[in-house]
Amino acid sequence: MARHIRKENATSLGDAIQAYVRVHNLQGKLDEVDVIKAWEATGGPAVERITRSMHLGREGKLFVTLDSGPFKENLSLRKSEIVTQLNAYVGRRVVRELIIR
Repeated sequence: MARHIRKENATSLGDAIQAYVRVHNLQGKLDEVDVIKAWEATGGPAVERITRSMHLGREGKLFVTLDSGPFKENLSLRKSEIVTQLNAYVGRRVVRELIIR
């Protein structure tokens, strides 16, 4: 019979990945990827088509550049609702403010 020897200082894979992300300051980029997926999922194909660029800045500011004036106006009126939907999709509070350009 084979015996598995577990070392006292062994680290789980999940803990090792979290440490790597923390040491290399990757959490911001991972958050940005999650928010972009949330934007595509919650906004639908029409919003996805008119979205030119997105960037998650410091302190949770999401900068979104759109190609359509009427959509800019519509989404500007629903900023707080959109922020709530994005954070719900991601599962934690990542976006604190939505800035539409």
